[in-house]
Amino acid sequence: MDMIERCNRICGGLNKDCFIGNRNQVVCITDMIINKIAGISALIELAESEDSPEQMSQNLSMVQGQLDALATWIKFLQIANDIRTVMSSTHHDINVERRSEHRFPFPGIYHKYIELRTEISDSFKNISIINFSEHGLLFSSSDPIAPGELKECILSTKHTIKKEVHFMVRTRHCRKYKGSYMIGVQIEEVSDVTSFNFFRNIHGFITETFKKINLPL
Repeated sequence: MDMIERCNRICGGLNKDCFIGNRNQVVCITDMIINKIAGISALIELAESEDSPEQMSQNLSMVQGQLDALATWIKFLQIANDIRTVMSSTHHDINVERRSEHRFPFPGIYHKYIELRTEISDSFKNISIINFSEHGLLFSSSDPIAPGELKECILSTKHTIKKEVHFMVRTRHCRKYKGSYMIGVQIEEVSDVTSFNFFRNIHGFITETFKKINLPL
């Protein structure tokens, strides 16, 4: 399947929602992609012309770096769109916690990649993240947790990157909401600070995304 056919299958062909109708978006995307591809092509030509295996390996490493940078930029576009979509549909009436730091909605699509479990009734059960900040979480659970209780949580990735970190949270509030319980917690203790920094990077990346798309923090 070529790229044009794939594009048509994803968005159904040209329509009013296609970005091709927005000149500024087209200029931005084509400039970024063509710029990166030109640099990658030049590096591949250099690698092919090198007699030294070490120099060839260095040029190929630079190619990989350029590909990673392009992939990161594309992920930024996806996350920026997810954040705008979620922000527009978030209902703040369920957020009764009083965290002073900014709370970021957790887009539903990320539940495919990140899983959170917490200790409830002597076993670990999956819970659904609603929003998060640097030091706290709001999640939905089928079981209540009394305010003041200290619980262990396990945060893990479910796909290509495999990471898991255990940390302790203290419940700040718990209230029933539409058949489940909305529970706000504060992060108290982390078992492995190095691993937890991976998840802090999620917060940092989304913070940076907000700044780049000029959304208020």
